[in-house]
Amino acid sequence: MAGDHYFEWHSQHHHYPIVTILFSIHPGFHFPSPKVQFNNHPHYSCPSIIITWWNRPTDLPTETKEYLLNLEEQLDRDLFLFIAHLEGFILSFYYPVNPYNLHTNQPFHPQLPPFLPHTPANPFTTPLVTER
Repeated sequence: MAGDHYFEWHSQHHHYPIVTILFSIHPGFHFPSPKVQFNNHPHYSCPSIIITWWNRPTDLPTETKEYLLNLEEQLDRDLFLFIAHLEGFILSFYYPVNPYNLHTNQPFHPQLPPFLPHTPANPFTTPLVTER
């Protein structure tokens, strides 16, 4: 399971993004908690948030929510619906897909990242560093 999920919140006045969020999910990101980076979008020059982790977070990271609420005050724009949409996106990921949710309506929350198998070193490669 890996992939990117990209969201933009557009202004009603000029229809350009006010903020963008990218969830980058990859089993190789073995962090104890999601990593959040705050940047400016290279094309729109609006705030851009990148959240990386081995799975979709079970909740919107606190620093992301606080950043969006501060941005809401600075821009005098309502970002409450955007935050609610992101939280709904996260929550919907953990619910079973039909017809498997007939007996349970509990979300599935994996506790650990997937196991990465150990790949032994190739004995036929040339070492990059020689020991002396």
